[in-house]
Amino acid sequence: MKRIPPILLILASIGVLHIAAFSQVLSGIPESMQNPPGIEWKKIETEHFQILFPAEIEKDAQRVANTLEHLRNFNYKTLPAKSGKLTVLLFNKFADSNGMATLAPRRSEWYNVPPQHPFIGTNDWYNVLGVHEYRHIIQFDFMNRNVNTCLYFLGGEQGLLIAEFVSVPLWFFEGDAVVMETALSDSGRGREPSFDVELRAQLLSGIRYPYYKAMFGSYFDWDPLQSPYLMGYYMVSYARRHHGANTWSRVIDKTTCLPVPFWFHYSLYADTDNGAVGTYEAAIDEIQKLWRSQVEGLTLTGATTLTTGSESAWTYYNAPQFTSTGDILVLKYGMEDRFEFVKIDPTGREIPVFKPGMISHLNSSVVGDSVVWTESVPDLRWGQQSYSVIKRYNARTGALHTFRSRSNLYAPALSSDEKEIACVEFTEQNLCSLVVLDAATGEERSRIPNPGNPFIMTPQWTPGGTSLVYTKIDRNKGKALMLYDIGTAKEADIITYAHLDAQTPVSDGKYIYYGSPFSGIDNIYAVEIATRRVWQVTSRKFGAYNPALSPDGKILLFNDVTARGYMAARQELDPAAWIPLEKVEKRSVDYFAPLIRQEAGSSILKDIPNQEFPVRDYGGPDALFTLHSWNPMPGPNPSDLTLLVTSTNMLNTLQLSAGYIYNYNERTHTGLALLSYAGLYPIVDIGILYGDRTSTYDIEFPGGKTETRYYSWREVSPTASIRVPLNLTRDRYMTLLELKTDIAYTFISDLELPESHKNNNGTFAPLTYSLNFSRGYQWIKDIYPVLGQQASVSYAHTPFEGDYHGSLFSAWATMFFPGLFSHQSLYFQGAYERQREHNYRFESMVLFSRGYEYVFFDDFYRVSSNYTIPLYLTNPGLQALADLKHMYQHYLGGLIYIKRIFINAFYDHGTGMGNNRQLLFRSAGAELNFETHLLTLPIPLVIGYRQSYLFDQKNSKNRNEQTREIFFAILAARM
Repeated sequence: MKRIPPILLILASIGVLHIAAFSQVLSGIPESMQNPPGIEWKKIETEHFQILFPAEIEKDAQRVANTLEHLRNFNYKTLPAKSGKLTVLLFNKFADSNGMATLAPRRSEWYNVPPQHPFIGTNDWYNVLGVHEYRHIIQFDFMNRNVNTCLYFLGGEQGLLIAEFVSVPLWFFEGDAVVMETALSDSGRGREPSFDVELRAQLLSGIRYPYYKAMFGSYFDWDPLQSPYLMGYYMVSYARRHHGANTWSRVIDKTTCLPVPFWFHYSLYADTDNGAVGTYEAAIDEIQKLWRSQVEGLTLTGATTLTTGSESAWTYYNAPQFTSTGDILVLKYGMEDRFEFVKIDPTGREIPVFKPGMISHLNSSVVGDSVVWTESVPDLRWGQQSYSVIKRYNARTGALHTFRSRSNLYAPALSSDEKEIACVEFTEQNLCSLVVLDAATGEERSRIPNPGNPFIMTPQWTPGGTSLVYTKIDRNKGKALMLYDIGTAKEADIITYAHLDAQTPVSDGKYIYYGSPFSGIDNIYAVEIATRRVWQVTSRKFGAYNPALSPDGKILLFNDVTARGYMAARQELDPAAWIPLEKVEKRSVDYFAPLIRQEAGSSILKDIPNQEFPVRDYGGPDALFTLHSWNPMPGPNPSDLTLLVTSTNMLNTLQLSAGYIYNYNERTHTGLALLSYAGLYPIVDIGILYGDRTSTYDIEFPGGKTETRYYSWREVSPTASIRVPLNLTRDRYMTLLELKTDIAYTFISDLELPESHKNNNGTFAPLTYSLNFSRGYQWIKDIYPVLGQQASVSYAHTPFEGDYHGSLFSAWATMFFPGLFSHQSLYFQGAYERQREHNYRFESMVLFSRGYEYVFFDDFYRVSSNYTIPLYLTNPGLQALADLKHMYQHYLGGLIYIKRIFINAFYDHGTGMGNNRQLLFRSAGAELNFETHLLTLPIPLVIGYRQSYLFDQKNSKNRNEQTREIFFAILAARM
């Protein structure tokens, strides 16, 4: 190894530290969530809203503008916020149903495709988003008061966002929004029994969880209240029912006086004499009592349960249907299992059939040996564009077919002769159609007219393929059950439009069977096509869903909800035993009724104006700049203070940042700027840093006297990168690839060291190429991917003229495999690094052997093996800790909620080579990890303790055989 002159090491370290610091502060747009180029963006400006939309959905944009202006005052009544103009973006290229409201910048994003899932009830999709997502914006605006306003002035919208989510639990945001969508419309989740059926099943079966477990969930028990929508709806509703419509405005106002964890709980206690825990317990007590009364005296119909589920793992056996062999095919998933088609034979044995990819609609269609369903397929580059494609699998031959890979098709239904597929198409123009495809080729055979463009849901064929049954949602009239005769090309409403849900119809030609909440509990009903008479077919305690018929029409299959999940069940069809609709007893709880009276008294969505607003092109400076945050923040180095001003445009294609760094130690000032543009296929980041630096060096005089002297210099550090994030996911394995090239340049000037024989000004210009790849899948309980690969390769060198030169090649990979038991993981890691220094060393890119301090080598490689085993704090086998656990879950969980404990055993084998020597760095040990939520914060934090035994401690600086470390990590997202 060559010896590098000390002054060159000083200058080299100057370059690398500031390039690294620069890249951390100015990282650019971090994701690929952009729309593809070529969209003709338009805008509508109203008094309070700016609507951005593609030109082809102008009619819907006008309706959205009118809807938002109409509901604005109603949505403010119980949270009277002061709000500025809101930007709402209407996207039309994303295949999944979604909506969001956020800050930094303040906006709401709506995705155009309505869900095939019945959770929206009878509501129009844009109306649901209008009430729900706009309520989130009102929440953000209302919380911008008191101390929160000071934090806004200090940090902009990012400062406000942090203050709000640190101090207010997520269940309030979502629960309050669900309350409003229920109170201001004729439907909404709070009115739908399917919304809370899982909680009802557990409470009425004697299963109840304490507050913190309900909020953060558990890996041992299924808790539907972990959904902030459900938990929040009942807690927000309870407080309003008992303490008035303005309860939450008072509580939030107090909370913003001190936006720290727990102050929300004290504010709630000050207003209601109940904190969050007390409110939760009281709400659960109340609804449990109401639900017990609801089922008291209820006569149940007999049914045979075909699946048993698991006591400890909630399971969905979704949409049971008969196959040609008489077995039953279901889509199984739950706490233990990711989506898998499973056969259930007459003995109850489960036979795996096929594991699909990213399911976009949970209900499949089974005929003979074939099953068809839809999956979401992301665009390769553009995160705001995806597709919904139909897939068909033959269980006998194992053949898998994908139809129309760039389509937006939903809810496929296979005809009884397996020759045709009926499905719903929803286009980028927001046009909804019922389409019939060739089941072998995917080619379109026919298209059924849809006058008025109501939304079509879950079509199914009648026997012989003579007709189709389906439901429709009209934004003004509600939902209807329809029958379309293929031969006559005529459509008839078998059940006329009303604000009463009708779900997933099937037909035997005489009756149409469908799900309905008519009695207050979802059950299966039958309507006779000829007479329109309606009967209740099933009467189950909690709910019955997804009807299907045997080929001879004598047996009804359905999902029966129990405390263990959605079980597959069967019932013999006997029309003589059915209950006529007029004799069905109404048992609705109507927990929402007081909330309607507190708001507008009835739905406000019936009389939306139809004003025509001017439409203009969206572009120019307004489309480029949206200043939203100005953050004082710790810098990349502990001695730095950074002030960063950030603008991100509404389409997330341009981010501009400018800032100032003050270094306490050096007392120097530095300016920085970054432009990041993501409107092209590659994302381009360009930045510059300019400022002064100071440091010291020691001069040794004869006699041993040493004097410290100061020197200073000036740096200019431009940097640029091009990166291409690609989403290669096409099946159940999430597959991501990023290609990136960076170039950085540091020019050092005005540097003179009096004791040196030359001016040490110089330049340093590294060029780096990198590739990052990941592929794998994991589910709820999996700590690491069940099967997966992660890899990174990079090469940095200095090919240009300059004063400092070197090169670094580094590569690492991780291979994940299943362990001996479920959710355990065996994974292997390998890494190699080769560095060739001239007068500059690059920062190492691979992990050193655990337990050792880093030592530089020209060549270094490491291989390691790991075995991870999850433990569960809630395991009932820990009976000795039962009392302590109860106290912990009820009272101490707010300080630190331990969701899971897992251990990892490891062995590292590292070898370093260089300077005519080769050293080993071998270690083995174990890590004890706690997955936690600290101080009620929603982000899971892993706190780990590692003990390592060093086989080669003679090569370690500390010379100890054992080392101990404590480390922290944010839990990674699931693959």
